[in-house]
Amino acid sequence: MRSKTVRLMTRIVKSMAVYCRENLITDGCCGMRELISWVQSYMVCGDIRESARYTVLASASADAENRTEVEESCLDTVLAA
Repeated sequence: MRSKTVRLMTRIVKSMAVYCRENLITDGCCGMRELISWVQSYMVCGDIRESARYTVLASASADAENRTEVEESCLDTVLAA
């Protein structure tokens, strides 16, 4: 696994944490443990987006609408670039 990918994932997790804090999404968490889970999942499945859905996004909020907002605002904007 390339360190560039891990840096990208770290940047996304940080932006997710900020987004959740700023938008009062407080029913989950987004930190180091979620990042580690995401990296491990990515190493197994090889798909950064799918592994994010099952790890960091699932942990960010229990509410499906909030998860979609976080995905669109933090994940999609970085991965689309």
